[in-house]
Amino acid sequence: MNKLITVMQNFICTVPERLELVKRNTPKVAKLWGDYDFIVNYNHTENLEEIYSIYKENFPNLKFYNNLEQDWGLVTRALLNEVETPYVLYINEDQELFLTKQDWDDMIQEALVDNDVDYVLMNHIEKYNSQICADGYMPDPYNLSKRLEITSEQLERVQNFQKMTRDPNSKAEPHHMHATEIVIANWGKYPSPGYDEGKHVWFYSGKYAPHKRISSEAVYRTDWFIDRIQEFLDKADECKHEIPWRKKMIPNFYEGYYDFDNGMSRFPNLKCAMAKNNISKQWDEVKQNRVWYTKEEEEKIKKNK
Repeated sequence: MNKLITVMQNFICTVPERLELVKRNTPKVAKLWGDYDFIVNYNHTENLEEIYSIYKENFPNLKFYNNLEQDWGLVTRALLNEVETPYVLYINEDQELFLTKQDWDDMIQEALVDNDVDYVLMNHIEKYNSQICADGYMPDPYNLSKRLEITSEQLERVQNFQKMTRDPNSKAEPHHMHATEIVIANWGKYPSPGYDEGKHVWFYSGKYAPHKRISSEAVYRTDWFIDRIQEFLDKADECKHEIPWRKKMIPNFYEGYYDFDNGMSRFPNLKCAMAKNNISKQWDEVKQNRVWYTKEEEEKIKKNK
């Protein structure tokens, strides 16, 4: 599998607790992907030598960069120029893994080799690999309105949005919609047939993806990942829907751009898969992104807790 996939990371690690995580987690990551080509950019000077030492010790096929450009998309696009394999696994340094190398090889054999999948989700899998999603449970906005306490005005906006997207000749006016309303509108478009079941993974198409955004953490077909990053670089500033953190130095902006109607539903024929088991968990006890927040943003976070 090491000729099929290149592993890529682009991160910083300036918080002591997260440095400790990298120290204990990286050897475990190497048990799965230590024989893969591993391309890393460390986007900071603090802890640079220690991070480099940890990675050099664990990954013999390492390409390590210290590009300090505070633009995640631009740096990631440059890293993609180094990739020679048909797939890229973009994974953050804070993903804790709960599978053996044989588990990984079995999953990748089934998804990529046997079924030619384009995209394998690698983050928050536990939200979507349940039997409920596998059975095709896609909430109808009319049935879901009371449960989510949506007002009659909001529901009318959802209905207008659905008319607009379903009927090109509709006179319905587009609205700036709350995230929940857009998700409901999208899920109402396509009654899902559910997943196709494999031995190790669930299969689904972009049209019926239970996750509406394109997660940065995934196994991508390399050319499709290049296209997504390039589009993000070209058009992210034009994005009209709400993105919580429009900060070029973090991947949250990329994921926010590829959300709602600009997310998975834009790619209805994309062949996707996810592990049937919970193979990873994001360690988020102390968030690295906080170093980029202003005092005003910190106050906003505290108020929304």
